Amino acid sequence: MDATVEPRVFRNGSPRAKAIATLREWIEQGRLQPGMPLPSERELCQHIGVGLATVQRALRVLTAEGLIQVRDGHTRLLANAASSTVSAILRQTLMILAPAQAPLAGHAQPGWSEYIGIGAAAAARQEGQGVLSLAPTRLLNQPSDRMLSVRPSGLLVCEMAGPQRQALVDFIRILSREGTPVVVYGNSPLDQEYDRVISDHEAGAYSLTRNLLQRGCRRILPLFERPEDMYWKKDRLAGYTRAMRESSLEPLPTLWVDDIGGRYTVEHFRVKSSYLAGQLVPHMTGPNPVDAIMAASDGEAFSVAAACRLFGRQPQKDIFLAGYDNYYGDSPEQEMESSIPSVTVDKQNFLIGQEMVQLLQARIAGNAGAGPQLRLVPPRLLVR
Repeated sequence: MDATVEPRVFRNGSPRAKAIATLREWIEQGRLQPGMPLPSERELCQHIGVGLATVQRALRVLTAEGLIQVRDGHTRLLANAASSTVSAILRQTLMILAPAQAPLAGHAQPGWSEYIGIGAAAAARQEGQGVLSLAPTRLLNQPSDRMLSVRPSGLLVCEMAGPQRQALVDFIRILSREGTPVVVYGNSPLDQEYDRVISDHEAGAYSLTRNLLQRGCRRILPLFERPEDMYWKKDRLAGYTRAMRESSLEPLPTLWVDDIGGRYTVEHFRVKSSYLAGQLVPHMTGPNPVDAIMAASDGEAFSVAAACRLFGRQPQKDIFLAGYDNYYGDSPEQEMESSIPSVTVDKQNFLIGQEMVQLLQARIAGNAGAGPQLRLVPPRLLVR
C-alpha cells in the first residue's frame, strides 16, 4: 500500500477525523477492494500517522457505517459493493434535520418554522445535491449503532429543541468531530460550536420600533415570556433600545411574564388574557400609560389585544400592538380576538434555509473562514 495518499483536511483536524478520512479515500480511490482484508491495525497506524487507539475508533466508525465487515470475530474485510455503494451515496447526500418536511395543515404563511427546512431542501436540490430530510425524533429513536453509522456529506439542523435536545446535541457533536460539516439554525451557546444562520432579530426589532415611533408612539412596551436569556430576545431588545435612544427616548423596562401553558382553547385564551391584564395594570393605568406594546410573536399579540380591551382600550386605535414572525393570518387565536397586529416582521425562514445550504457549501469548499461562522438574514417589515 502506498502510504503517500493525503487525507482530506477537515475543519476540526482531529486524529480520528484524519484516520476516518484517509481510510475512506483509500476505499473511494480503489486502493482497497471489496472482500480484501485490511492491513493490520499497527500497519494502519504507520500509514496514517496516528495512534493505535485512534485507528481502532476509526475502524469502529466505518464498521458501523457498513463499509467494513468483521469475519470470524477478528478479520476485517472491505464490505461488498452494495454496502459500499449505499454508504458512498449517503456520503454525497445532505441530511436536513427539521420537525416537518412540508407545511403543516393550516400553516400557509411563511412565518412557521418548518419553512426553514423547506427552503434548505429546495436550495440543495436546485444545486443538484441529494437530500435526506428527517424529523430529529425519527433519527434519535433508532438504535445507537445504526444512528451513529449515518455519515452524510453535510448536516443542516433546523431545530435543536424538545425533550431529546441533549441526545441531538450529542449526535451532532459526534458527527462534527468525525469530520461532517454542520450548520445549525440558532445562536444559543450550544449552537455556537458550529456554523450557524439566524434572522437578524436586532434589525427586525429596530425597524418595528421605528415604525411605531413614526405612528406617534412614545411609550413602547416590550412584552416577552420568560426565560429571559434566549439569544433572540436579547437581540430584539437591543434593536428596540437602539431605535428608542436614536429618537432621544428612554426605553421602557421589558415586561417579563410567565408562560401559563395550554393552547388554543377559548377557556385558556380567557385565562391568559386575564393574567396578562393583571401584569399590565401598572403600564395601562395612571397619568402616563403605554401607547404601544411589542409582543414576542403574532400569536401572542392576540391575547395582549384581549387584555387591552379589559382596560377599555381598543387595539390599533387607542393602543398599537406589534407582532413578530408573520403568521397572524394562520393563528388559531383569531377565533377569540379579531384585532390583528398593526405591524409584524417576517424572519425570512425560507431564505434562512437557503443561506444554511450556501454556508455549508462554502465550508465544504474551504471558503468559510477560520472557526464557526454566523450569518444574519435580513428580515422584512410588514405594515398594515
